[in-house]
Amino acid sequence: MAVCVVNKFVGISAEQFRDTFPRLLPQGLPPSVSTYIGAVNEEGLTVIAVFDTAEALDALMAQLPPMLERVGFPMPISTRLEVVRVDIRPSGGHA
Repeated sequence: MAVCVVNKFVGISAEQFRDTFPRLLPQGLPPSVSTYIGAVNEEGLTVIAVFDTAEALDALMAQLPPMLERVGFPMPISTRLEVVRVDIRPSGGHA
């Protein structure tokens, strides 16, 4: 079952993240990541990732502390969510 993680990086800008990302994950995102987006506000950067399985998320999160330490980023405030299907569009016909 797919899982989502919301990582809030306080004090990190989108530019800092974009510049640093190649050093965090030199091979890019793992194939187990189906969605990866970021958003910024006055507090910092929020990154939302959807993983195919909980095991794939756990594997990457276990590697996160040394990866972030290497580039000088703080540990994020992380929220883990189970992904559920929500159908909000009509299945057929016209509105």
